[in-house]
Amino acid sequence: MISDAERMEHILGAIQRIKGFVVGMDRDAFHANQTVQDAIAYNITIIGEAVRCVSDGTKSAHPEVPWKQIRAMRNILIHDYLRTDVEALWNVVQNDLDDLVRMMKSVKAALPPTAVAAESKNS
Repeated sequence: MISDAERMEHILGAIQRIKGFVVGMDRDAFHANQTVQDAIAYNITIIGEAVRCVSDGTKSAHPEVPWKQIRAMRNILIHDYLRTDVEALWNVVQNDLDDLVRMMKSVKAALPPTAVAAESKNS
């Protein structure tokens, strides 16, 4: 079973990849690059899937995290892909990722030591 600590690492890894895709890229270049859009959508899906699998206890302990909104974005990308808004993806990249990194690090730091130790042991 994948621990909540591992889920936080999956989220942080996906965010790092997203940020790497857009280094030096402006809005126009982003809108013109379907490959980068697809890569970002895929990694946002990973984030949403990881969030979906985080335990209810961890979610309740961290109401500051927009768990439902993150999952909703994943659901749109997976189930209603025709509604994918490229500008919404750009806005997530520009406005939401740094806060999400901070929140995921905070959640991971607050997990019981046994959960984090088990994750380190399995790495």
